[in-house]
Amino acid sequence: MSVETPRGPVIADVMTMEQDNVHPFIRRLTKGFLYSFYPDHDYFADNFNVIYQPEVSEAFELATKLSSCSFGNDVCRIWHGLTKDNTKCGVWIFLFYGAACFVCFHGDSNLITPQDMEEGYKESPKLPPRL
Repeated sequence: MSVETPRGPVIADVMTMEQDNVHPFIRRLTKGFLYSFYPDHDYFADNFNVIYQPEVSEAFELATKLSSCSFGNDVCRIWHGLTKDNTKCGVWIFLFYGAACFVCFHGDSNLITPQDMEEGYKESPKLPPRL
């Protein structure tokens, strides 16, 4: 499969994922990177809201204000940051192959409300409960 990127087409394998696994996958990635990059941040009481961002360009304005890292040959780019005040909130932008973009906001349950999902949405019952 060929994926269009800002640098031109990239040949990439097709990766599929059941819809009920996408949000837990992005939450789990966020928690793993929080553990690695911000070990003092206690995210166990945080709410995590995941948004699919079909227009990648709309996420770039926010991305310019965040730290970044990249894995592979732009296979996965990540922008991240925590608030500098004492609100203990953060944002993560995950961009896969320059095409699939997800934004994850997280923070204390007093500041970030639980995510409203579309009617009928259920996460896979096969996933661990604390994912």
